[in-house]
Amino acid sequence: MITFSTKYHADIPMFDAVGKQFLTLMEQSERVPGALKPEQVAAAMQSLQTALSQREEVEDSEDEKVALSTRAKPLLELLQSALDNNEYVQWR
Repeated sequence: MITFSTKYHADIPMFDAVGKQFLTLMEQSERVPGALKPEQVAAAMQSLQTALSQREEVEDSEDEKVALSTRAKPLLELLQSALDNNEYVQWR
């Protein structure tokens, strides 16, 4: 399990494979533990949103049980909270 956390949001636990996939989509190392500095959060969030929007076309044609974009919503909310509060994001 990988748990994403920031000061003003509930922790977000994810299975390793999904968490590492999100780290890659945010253009971060898959190394656990890790962190984003407050000034890195906006770029990581943008990278994730861009990657997810590009993948939506592929997901529409695949028979996935839960779309990656749906799985990403809690993480995007956590990133937005970190951005709004100028806080670090950590994963462990």
